Amino acid sequence: MSPSVAKKTRKSLTLEVKLDIIHRYERGKKTNSIARHHGLTPSTVSTIFKSADSFKKAGEIISLLQAKRTTRTRDSAMDKKESLVEMWYNDAPFVYIPQVAG
Repeated sequence: MSPSVAKKTRKSLTLEVKLDIIHRYERGKKTNSIARHHGLTPSTVSTIFKSADSFKKAGEIISLLQAKRTTRTRDSAMDKKESLVEMWYNDAPFVYIPQVAG
């Protein structure tokens, strides 16, 4: 029987943390300093910086998507108008409107 060995768990980093690491590195911070700040190994920081372009693109895409969401909000007046139109549409078949014969 082999003794049970605890398996290392992988730490998942958010895009925000990765972008922070890249920004710190670009501002001249040392890899070891960044690693200590985020509780990572220096090799992880180096790996993140090697893929900096893809993380920056992902950050741009996410910020564009968030911007689109915020610009498509509607105010309460529009919601009120929409509910009134829906109520009129639902009640219209039950209202008798005589036709004028000409």
